Amino acid sequence: MRKLAAMLLAALLLQGTYGPVSQMPDTVRGSVTIEETGAALAQTILNSQSDGESYTALSQEDAEFCLTQVYDISLDDPTGGAAIYVVGGVNAREIAVIWGKDVGQRDNAEALDTYRQNRYADFFGYAPAQAELVKIGQVLSGENWLVLLLCAEPEKAREALARDYPGLALERYDQKETSYDWRQYYDERGYRRFISPNLVDMTLYDTGPILVAYATGNSRGLSEKDAAILQKCRGILSACVTDGMTDFEKELALHDWLVDNCGYDLTARYSLSATGRADNKNPYGLLVEGYGVCLGYATSFQLLMDLAGVECITVVGASVNSSRDHAWNMVKLEGEWYCVDLTWDDPVFSVDPAFYLPSWLAERHHRYFNVTSDDMRETGHQWDYDSVPEAAATRFRWDGVGQKPV
Repeated sequence: MRKLAAMLLAALLLQGTYGPVSQMPDTVRGSVTIEETGAALAQTILNSQSDGESYTALSQEDAEFCLTQVYDISLDDPTGGAAIYVVGGVNAREIAVIWGKDVGQRDNAEALDTYRQNRYADFFGYAPAQAELVKIGQVLSGENWLVLLLCAEPEKAREALARDYPGLALERYDQKETSYDWRQYYDERGYRRFISPNLVDMTLYDTGPILVAYATGNSRGLSEKDAAILQKCRGILSACVTDGMTDFEKELALHDWLVDNCGYDLTARYSLSATGRADNKNPYGLLVEGYGVCLGYATSFQLLMDLAGVECITVVGASVNSSRDHAWNMVKLEGEWYCVDLTWDDPVFSVDPAFYLPSWLAERHHRYFNVTSDDMRETGHQWDYDSVPEAAATRFRWDGVGQKPV
């Protein structure tokens, strides 16, 4: 019944501004609201997708916030609005139908496609399969309509809309490439220039008191939060590090413990929340509460490596053309430096991994483990290249098969 109703609505176009009555089938006359037609458009898209049932609708309040604050779409029409469907967790799938008088004008279409490109930056490196889904995504534009297709089968969605709504004349919007001198974005070595985004506070957590308490065995002066961190660290070290381990073996064991037992704070990246949960950028959030963002991963790994006696530093830089603040680590093994990005090694997903993360999931656990600086530059990392050591060694990188260096 629901599908039948959607099909009937899909056959209707509004009179006047939104589509003349002459475009309606002879067997169906009458009027529906523009909101109902927008909902029908969205349902047509969902019906065209083999995974359409996995999408859920945003509430009206969240949809309105998303429309103006996230998509940056301006609506002068009081009858304008949006129907937005998403898939939760670490997932790029998102379908939006936006309506309103003249909403499809160029600046709004450009704003929506800019949002699509920014979503690619959000997922690049961290979730490559989702980044690829964004890459094939489309923005469709009509006089009074905009459609965002971040879905597995955007061409099927486009064909369904063209079949059921020929009068809307929805065309794919593609931003024209501006002629840039791309050399200005690279230094004389061919490295992508680093410009600190400064979107969030990337100040490192002070672990000094914890290190002193661990070394002296006296934790009485620690804050309640630091005492909890130290207690958790002792448990992790006891479980992961044994006598006679090499520095590489310690590093690998601690890396794997963090990736296996902690998770990215999805509220910081994949919801309307700007900052996410408290303490997600320090070891308390990751080690005690089990969640964190990149700085939480990096400072937690740094702390554990310090306690284990392995030389390690934290690099605060950026990712995806310096559009996102990012942090990772470098570890010194037998006199040579290696790069480690635990955040991008964490294989998190929210739905059937066999469908969305097929081939790279097993590899991903160590994709950014003990790689070179060149590897980092080639995968969208930027930093102040002259202020940190250059990692060129390959001996202790992951071999892709067993827990041993190449």
